[in-house]
Amino acid sequence: MNSYIDASHKMSSWIGKKLHERKQRNSHYQTKYEDVEEFDLGYNQSYTLAIFLNCLLFANIVPLIPLFASFFFYIKYNVDKSNLIFVYFNKYESGGQIRNTVKNIMIFDLYFYMIVIVSFFSFKFSNNHYGIIGIIFITGWTALAVYFKGSFEPFSNFR
Repeated sequence: MNSYIDASHKMSSWIGKKLHERKQRNSHYQTKYEDVEEFDLGYNQSYTLAIFLNCLLFANIVPLIPLFASFFFYIKYNVDKSNLIFVYFNKYESGGQIRNTVKNIMIFDLYFYMIVIVSFFSFKFSNNHYGIIGIIFITGWTALAVYFKGSFEPFSNFR
């Protein structure tokens, strides 16, 4: 099965194969082209999380961003799921560690977003009420997250 997201790798592999064949066309002993490049899941995940944080931060300025971001992440989810189930299932077997790492980084992104928005409103309107309300909101969100931690992790015993 072909991998969907690996188009740049497929293209560079095809160019490398053509150059390898061109270099060996007059050789008596021709070797088969061997592709040694691999799909870099760590880079892909960090790139996606950076897009997630940027979509959060700029969604307040441009209201159409959540629409395009949700479409992007819907496609990204399906493509990555297909890649990890059918293409790279042996190489990236982590026992749920990738999911836990991504979840922690997404929670950090949400905290960063809330702090930026609270800071923006408190500086923009020069009123301490926004800062106090924001701190109360962030504290309440943290308390709810700690209280409902077991509900957010249905597969916490998955190892």
